[in-house]
Amino acid sequence: GNIFGLEKDLSLLSKKNIDHFEQTIVNLICDRIGASFTQLVKIRFENIEGKDVCAVDVRKSAKRAFMKGKEKLEFYVRAGNTSKSLEVPDIYDYM
Repeated sequence: GNIFGLEKDLSLLSKKNIDHFEQTIVNLICDRIGASFTQLVKIRFENIEGKDVCAVDVRKSAKRAFMKGKEKLEFYVRAGNTSKSLEVPDIYDYM
């Protein structure tokens, strides 16, 4: 596949650098999922074919995590290479 790098992503930030990009990711995790989950996340940057890219490695959590959406808490599960939001009855079945 094609490597696009972070150039366009960085252009959207108030501070257009990799450090601020990483801070933005960490802040989103804290705000939307919870600060305790940041310990499960490793963010690294690499230069591939002259392009800066970001890799995010996430270890499995021993506890459930709910994501704060715009209007409600949401619960996602991995299904193959996708993430699916579950409705409340399905969450009970999943657990």
